[in-house]
Amino acid sequence: MGELLDRAVTLFVKNAWLFIALAAIVYVPVAVAQLSMGDFWVWYMNQFSKVIAQPGDPATALALDRALVQKFGPVGSFTFIILVVAGPLVASAMAHVTGNLLTGTATSFGESLRFALTRWGRVVLFALLWIAALFAVFFGVILILSLLTVGLITLLKSAAVAVLLVIVIFLATIFLIVVASVSMGVGFMAAIIENAGVLTAFGSGISRTINRQMFWRSTLFGLVLFAISIGFSIIGSLAGFGLLAALKTGIPLVVINAVVAMIQYGFFVVFIALFYYDLRVRREGVDLESMAARLA
Repeated sequence: MGELLDRAVTLFVKNAWLFIALAAIVYVPVAVAQLSMGDFWVWYMNQFSKVIAQPGDPATALALDRALVQKFGPVGSFTFIILVVAGPLVASAMAHVTGNLLTGTATSFGESLRFALTRWGRVVLFALLWIAALFAVFFGVILILSLLTVGLITLLKSAAVAVLLVIVIFLATIFLIVVASVSMGVGFMAAIIENAGVLTAFGSGISRTINRQMFWRSTLFGLVLFAISIGFSIIGSLAGFGLLAALKTGIPLVVINAVVAMIQYGFFVVFIALFYYDLRVRREGVDLESMAARLA
């Protein structure tokens, strides 16, 4: 795993401008939309500061700004559309770039986007399928945990024991969600690199990660991704909110969040693409196939 991480960092750093330029297709429009909210972050900081300064005081209840509320809906909808429509396109281009870099094939911004357009519809459908599956699982888990909590309290006559058991089950669920997220990434790569159909890619992501040989490796990979994600979030939040408090404007926060998101997005796609190839090397001998193809 350390070698995969090192390789991902090396590939990303050496080609950082290409990956960041591709990620900008998604996150620059999102940042512009967020900047249209004006002083939303200043309002947020002021409201949060009042709550912290006088906890429990009814006077510190959030006072919604009607103008901001009216802007929030369109901005949120626009952001969601950009992420669903442009996100898969950019991820496809980045995965293609990563594959080319691994095989020593020349690549460019325009060429990667032209390739991504050939995968766009399929990848969008794949993303929507996974979003639907994750929502279904999430609400199913919430329902089961709610019923389980009530049942355990009734059975055990002890709310503390019941809550403890529910926490254990909840953590186990999070554990499985981490693996499911890795399955999604691997299936996503199959749809892009192998040109697999939506259902085929969906199934291959699950079969390649949730099996006896690769389950724990996939889990470790997911936990590494999760830890890196938290690190990016901490860096972006500390820098952005620090400047927000010092300068009393949300512009630096939006800009920093966009820059951090572009770096994180590019690196994550590279890292997941490498893990996808690693799985195929270990289970399917894809390195031998590639070598034979180059010799031929």
